Amino acid sequence: SIVRATQFMEFMEAVLSWTASDDSVRLPATPIQPIAAKDVAAAVADVAVGPPLNGIRNIGGPEVFPLDELGRLTLAHKGDAR
Repeated sequence: SIVRATQFMEFMEAVLSWTASDDSVRLPATPIQPIAAKDVAAAVADVAVGPPLNGIRNIGGPEVFPLDELGRLTLAHKGDAR
């Protein structure tokens, strides 16, 4: 059994730090569907104690965001004016 997850929501701060340049952050409008790490952990636990899937379970967060918009939302939540 394999559980494949979209990008973790918690990874967003690292993405912002990698793409920051002085007083700005540059991100593309690439659509992403981030998921909370705790939700991934719960899905992995469910699969681990359940019967074999003999396949792959794909999981993702409930919403799709353009990466640049998610970056703006994350910065605003932290009070960062970039």
